[in-house]
Amino acid sequence: MKILIADDEQEMTRALKAVLEHEKYSVDTVADGAAALEQGLSGSYDCLVLDIMMPRADGLSVLRTLHENGISSPVLLLTAKALAEDKIAGLDQGADDYLTKPFDVSEFMERIRALTRRSAGREQTILSAGNIQLNRSTQEITCSGASICLGSRESAMMELLIRRKGQFISSEQFLEHIWRNETEQGEDLIWTYISYLRKKLSALGANISIISQEGCHMLKENREE
Repeated sequence: MKILIADDEQEMTRALKAVLEHEKYSVDTVADGAAALEQGLSGSYDCLVLDIMMPRADGLSVLRTLHENGISSPVLLLTAKALAEDKIAGLDQGADDYLTKPFDVSEFMERIRALTRRSAGREQTILSAGNIQLNRSTQEITCSGASICLGSRESAMMELLIRRKGQFISSEQFLEHIWRNETEQGEDLIWTYISYLRKKLSALGANISIISQEGCHMLKENREE
């Protein structure tokens, strides 16, 4: 299970990260709302922990933008405010749970366990874009009854493209979220995999295509004029 913690209180963030990693969670941390949004849009987290008051963008606006872009990962909001209206505002924006600082670490872990169980239960197996479907379990893309198997990296790239359809994704973001920076190769590797995916989408007669611009790539639905 992978968790993102977005909070500018670095001492608290380090403590929560240590506790989560002790419990075998994978944890990324960021200290401002803009970074939280960029990371969250990858769709690769099983739970997001967002502080409401952060530099560059507040947690509620990050939450709202994530939901507008189809990111449905469970969200736990943190805030130093105890006012009822703040809690209501967070839940109205689609947050799944809420903790007021200061809080007990054991209570935090109980909330995380509950949310990640919920995430596991509702994770989509089939993702769609245009007239194609990606089966995350079998790593197949299907279109009009025909299907093609993808390699594990191709499937992961296709999943990220579908989840962020209409948004450009940089080569660095692909490497970070799929290869985890485990390779010394860079942009050329991404271009190679993009070429593979384009050929397979074309062979299936997909009405979506991958367009590229300045080293970034985006999935776009082809519309008839």
